[in-house]
Amino acid sequence: MNKAFTKTKELVLDERYKIIPDADNGVILVFSEIRAKKDSKSENLIPFDFKQEYHFPRIAQALRKYADLTLNEIHDFDSLIQRLNDVYLIIDSIDQTFKQF
Repeated sequence: MNKAFTKTKELVLDERYKIIPDADNGVILVFSEIRAKKDSKSENLIPFDFKQEYHFPRIAQALRKYADLTLNEIHDFDSLIQRLNDVYLIIDSIDQTFKQF
């Protein structure tokens, strides 16, 4: 297990992303959100938890991927600046927590 996870089991980055340890010494960036799909019989929408995982050997790589994924959702300059500030705050809080980056 990655040494950063001796005090906690996961690092929650925001409401949709978190970083968890993998079985080896790497980490997994997990994207999760509730989505809906049509039931083939009743045509009703059924909610389900959609998850996508990205595996990395280091936390820094997972944070870069998180920044890439979340910054791609931005469509105006003010939102981009705010999102960058949010990402820097997340990185600073992780750095303060683990003191190993």
